[in-house]
Amino acid sequence: MQLNDSTIRKLLTQDFTNTMIRIGLIVFLVVMCARVFSPLFKSGGVGPDSGHRSLSLAPVFG
Repeated sequence: MQLNDSTIRKLLTQDFTNTMIRIGLIVFLVVMCARVFSPLFKSGGVGPDSGHRSLSLAPVFG
């Protein structure tokens, strides 16, 4: 297979596009995870002393 300028440009453009999509998805996932878990970090976590209600199955099976 002989590589000419148009073939090289096409391959580089596809690789660059795929890389940018992957970086964008990773950044999106990091931001969404930070938004989901930020209330836990701000309030000091989940536990009996943190002010959060703990999960209890007593009303379901009690």
